[in-house]
Amino acid sequence: MFVVRAGMNNVFRASASGGAGTGRAGLTRMAALSARGSSGRRLPGCPTATPVVALWQPLPVRAQQKPVVGWREWVELPELLDAAVKAKVDTGARTSALHAFRLRVDRDGDGTTTASFEVHPRQRSTADSVRVTCSVTGFRDVRSSDGRSESRPVIVTPVSLGGSTWPIEVTLTSRDAMGFRMLLGRSALKRRFLVDPGRSYLLSRAPSTEPGGPRR
Repeated sequence: MFVVRAGMNNVFRASASGGAGTGRAGLTRMAALSARGSSGRRLPGCPTATPVVALWQPLPVRAQQKPVVGWREWVELPELLDAAVKAKVDTGARTSALHAFRLRVDRDGDGTTTASFEVHPRQRSTADSVRVTCSVTGFRDVRSSDGRSESRPVIVTPVSLGGSTWPIEVTLTSRDAMGFRMLLGRSALKRRFLVDPGRSYLLSRAPSTEPGGPRR
């Protein structure tokens, strides 16, 4: 997208494939024609068409510097387990979710709430399962893709992807309908990544224990 300024008052936009031509020359012609109008006379408010500035408008620099993730990635939860977990990048979900097997929530006498559950890092397998206990920071009503609403405990835990580690909120659910062990929601991705929904594993590799993973 280009921006052309004719004089001080008019701003015109032209795509690289349209209108008065492409490149700086085409944009200059468009600005000159706009300043004079279809009759060839100079229009009020456009004392001259000479000061023409053509600017290319790329993505903001910050957006260019953000890494791109695919719609599937292998992520690590270093405070919960050693193995990587296959996660679906779900921008339709605000909060991330983790499939917690045999989930149990306990409220202690001092008012603290803890969640105890198993994490199965492999899809359709109980291998490498780990039993963990975490502090619960609250509860959140979540509506799943099938329209059901449930109150889920929320924990805060670090996640690692693409060489970065940062804390995220994760809701715990024991529903077997989840196709992935984990969903990575948009709040975990915000201001950190761009998403390419047509590609997978742009910042991660399958573990060596997974089919298709690297061999040692």
